[in-house]
Amino acid sequence: MDIDLYVEKLAAAALDGATGDGDPARDVSLKGLAVELWADRGGGRCWLVADQADAEIVAKRYGVPAGEIWTSTEIEIVAKIIDPAVVQEVARWKRRLDGTVSGYAPSRQKIRSSAKEAG
Repeated sequence: MDIDLYVEKLAAAALDGATGDGDPARDVSLKGLAVELWADRGGGRCWLVADQADAEIVAKRYGVPAGEIWTSTEIEIVAKIIDPAVVQEVARWKRRLDGTVSGYAPSRQKIRSSAKEAG
């Protein structure tokens, strides 16, 4: 496999599909591709894929735990977090729990203050 050619094709596909306006077209451009990233600092590796279906393929084919695979949706969710420490914490929990990241939905249950409960 010619790694340079592969990276060039991947970059071209990503740029062709990226609209910059939240359009899922970029997911289509990455469909069927997986990028493995290694980090000397911070430890370990992660895989970037278009969607959950591609994540399942990578997990099965390469024996990669779900905690090391990031879909474009997960990246979008985490990219909205301003504090880098929180981003790192989310990544640690994803890896530790071997899970996925999904959107935040606040609880609809109202929390009573202790003063109101006492009265």
